[in-house]
Amino acid sequence: MKKLLHKNWFYICLFFFFVFFLYISRYAPVVGDDWGYAVGGRYSNPLVKACQNYMSWSGRFLSEFWGFLIAPHKKLWNLLNPCIFTCIYYYLFKLSKTKKNSVLVAIVGIFLILSVSNRLRMQTYTWIMGTTYVIPLLLYFIYLSLLYKYIFEDKLNKLSFIIMLVLNLAIPLFMENAAAMLVGGNILLIIYAFFKKKESIKYLIPLLVISIIGTCIIKFSPGALFRMNRDHEAFNELSLLAKVSQNWPAFIEFTFTNNVAIVCVLAISICILVLQKNFTRREKIILLVISLAALVPLFVTCSILVNSIIYILFTCVLFYATYKGIAEENRKWFVIFLLFLAGGANIVMLISPIFDSRSSLYTVYCFILIILNILECINLKDNTNKILCIVSFIGICFFGIKYIQLYQLVHKITIKRESEIAYYVVRPDIEEAYIIGYPDESIHSGNAEPDDTYHMQTFKEYYYLNKDMTVRFYYLKEYTDETIFGEH
Repeated sequence: MKKLLHKNWFYICLFFFFVFFLYISRYAPVVGDDWGYAVGGRYSNPLVKACQNYMSWSGRFLSEFWGFLIAPHKKLWNLLNPCIFTCIYYYLFKLSKTKKNSVLVAIVGIFLILSVSNRLRMQTYTWIMGTTYVIPLLLYFIYLSLLYKYIFEDKLNKLSFIIMLVLNLAIPLFMENAAAMLVGGNILLIIYAFFKKKESIKYLIPLLVISIIGTCIIKFSPGALFRMNRDHEAFNELSLLAKVSQNWPAFIEFTFTNNVAIVCVLAISICILVLQKNFTRREKIILLVISLAALVPLFVTCSILVNSIIYILFTCVLFYATYKGIAEENRKWFVIFLLFLAGGANIVMLISPIFDSRSSLYTVYCFILIILNILECINLKDNTNKILCIVSFIGICFFGIKYIQLYQLVHKITIKRESEIAYYVVRPDIEEAYIIGYPDESIHSGNAEPDDTYHMQTFKEYYYLNKDMTVRFYYLKEYTDETIFGEH
């Protein structure tokens, strides 16, 4: 039995990780944009609706298709969501190419996944339409896995190449910054191949061309152009510098200061790498000071100017420490490539009129993958390794309990809400309906405000309420079993 556990420990981790996401997915409600897509998919062909939205609303064709296909079937999403995240965790571990610190890498990986900011959790982990940001992340990790084999291990067959071509078309049709990350990554690979492995270029160019075609399809869709001109006319008229200036605080927030645990672990990992590797005394002092300075804005409110200076310098440290500190050639260039991806995925959002936490998902997970690769380069004594594993496991327990408690609370509120809705469904003549609302920082777009006509309308349609009924959400001072299920 002990030998069996020792041999299959990672698959046991995968199982418990899957069960955890299955649990929170089951307790996550249908909310926000989910209502509209569920109603649209309920009464129409999902493919037809996706085509209509491509022409009138959004270029994210595969995201639209996912919404209309899956949102009407919450139970199906309950299973798909944990499958997607478990696959992402699997590829994080696989792409870390770990051997000596494999247990630590596996445990730290889970800890960092659970440590993401509240808004990122709400907008991507347990929201049906938020999954449209997660799917291209998984697809890109699959693509990275195939690319790694091709570039560094000279493994490429017809099936792998066809899969890569399909992925280069599919990923852009989900999300704009995923498309930009894909195209930018392909260009970097061609530059790398030109200097290091010219024979690879003949296969990389077709991949770049397909990714550009996919990006053009999403970028220049009639729906995306119409919506951009209608909803963001003022932003479009700004100069490039003005757009960047407006979004720069969000860039610093979503790339660095929002990701407290991830930036802490990244900075500490870099410090250990610098101390262990062949850096001069002067280099060590400079790199350590800047890396430790990167921790300050995470806990102390600083001006945007100070934050910008610190994190620009920290970015330089990441590149320099990686280039000089990682001895293994393939890993070094892979981590440098990931650093470009992490920055690029958020940099492209500087010229977007909508820059929210969910858009930083690709940056956050590239940082996680960078950390796991750096951990594999660090030499740790057995006792130190065990201590770090225990600390990380405690972190997993801390965040895991918080997640479970939160989604248990959300589920109780959902039960109360659905009982209230059932009351009003059979009494359509009532003019005003009072329905319990989810507390802030619990669920994304869980409540429809009176002036939000679209979500209010789709909420009523989804739950079969009288369209002329006025719906008002009420909130509790504190959410306990007594207050949720008591008389209001």
